[in-house]
Amino acid sequence: MWENIVLPLGLDNRKVKPREVEDILKKIGLQDKKDAMPSALSGGQKQRTAIARALVTRPAIILADVN
Repeated sequence: MWENIVLPLGLDNRKVKPREVEDILKKIGLQDKKDAMPSALSGGQKQRTAIARALVTRPAIILADVN
């Protein structure tokens, strides 16, 4: 899951800050799943992973849909 979350940083050639990623994982309650494969995550955990992937880029705004 870690690689999935930091992927956008690599695409933008930005440096990964492990502490920042760890903080995001802690906030969304997935710090114990950082080494898990996406197939091992529940639907809700996958959704939170997507949120973490969005947050790691530190956007000014996030647009989200409930579907």
